[in-house]
Amino acid sequence: MRLYISFSFVTDPAFVKIETVGRTSADTRVFINGVLWVLRSGAHWHDLPERYGKYKSVHKRSSRWAASGV
Repeated sequence: MRLYISFSFVTDPAFVKIETVGRTSADTRVFINGVLWVLRSGAHWHDLPERYGKYKSVHKRSSRWAASGV
């Protein structure tokens, strides 16, 4: 059984609260939207559309954020 969770893309007010360290705001927004796409669609990381960046990079950054409690 697959569990589908409804997520929306990051809105401007929500994005203001996200701290960016070492990356541009645009990069962080694209990254977060890519993570939300994977979670929402239930797809594998390797199916991530190219517009969100390289899937290995997005997955690695997502894993780091999760490990640090972000």
